[in-house]
Amino acid sequence: MLAMPYKWKALLTVAMGTMMATMDASITTIAFPELTRVFQTDLATVMWIAVAYILVSSSLMLIFGKISDFIGRSRIYTVGMAHIKSHGLMAPVVLLFVGAGFVILFLFILVERRATDPIIDPALFKNRTFSYATGGLLLFFLAVPPYILIMPFYLMEGINLSPLESGMLLAVVSMVTMVTSPISGALSDRFGPVWPSVFGAGATAAAFFFMLGFDLQTEISTIILILILLGLGVGVFQPPNNSTIMGAVERKRLGSASALIATERQVGISLGMALAGAIFSTRQTMYQDLLRLEGWNAARLSGGASHIRIPGPWRHGFCTVVCR
Repeated sequence: MLAMPYKWKALLTVAMGTMMATMDASITTIAFPELTRVFQTDLATVMWIAVAYILVSSSLMLIFGKISDFIGRSRIYTVGMAHIKSHGLMAPVVLLFVGAGFVILFLFILVERRATDPIIDPALFKNRTFSYATGGLLLFFLAVPPYILIMPFYLMEGINLSPLESGMLLAVVSMVTMVTSPISGALSDRFGPVWPSVFGAGATAAAFFFMLGFDLQTEISTIILILILLGLGVGVFQPPNNSTIMGAVERKRLGSASALIATERQVGISLGMALAGAIFSTRQTMYQDLLRLEGWNAARLSGGASHIRIPGPWRHGFCTVVCR
């Protein structure tokens, strides 16, 4: 039997690690509806189960990416493998934390610009290709969390699918992504990364737009088609985008660039989750108040999960509201 070349062993190993990291960041979302019921809490609280993991991992990625440039990427990888609802969006405490975040970001940039050997060299962002690609990646993953958070509730508490059925349905996105990603990478190598990236981002945006029409009467076949479109968008966008980022840096900066890709993905997801959870909670409260004004029984709104069709004038996005 012929031995597998080292490059393919390395590729398979890294691919497995990437798959596990992505799975770890999203595997708990299917349990969110059950967690809100068992602990009698809301989505804005439960989502921090995922956000806590993402925040810790993203805070360490740039550091270990920089270390890997010094002592070897394979060594660091091997070690790694071995081992707002309560206050509201505009509350002073929320604004305080947001402001503190911007101040810390400004100080980080200031320190990095003066450092002799920075974690992320600010000079990289003078390259327009690098800046556009990383900016697009951040915005892409900033848009994904509303789907990650709300779809399990829609499937399980809106159209009454079981956790198994919901999980199998959501797996459609991952399966399509697995098929389309290698094809997108090959097309990107042959024709350039611009058009595959544009097509992938457009397909993803179209899928999210079509999801605005989901309601309690939406057919499973329609949901599957839209999820296939989403998987197509995700699979086509990421390979050329990541290739563009990695190709825009020097070889000695590859570890840092790779860490930046992972960091932007995790930061985008965590920011998107926080924003989506806050908006969802705010809109949920608004819909509850509007329905009470329409004569709904307040006891129904406070006694477990209810599946309520929002009247026409107030029907925005998913028309199923999980009321507690």
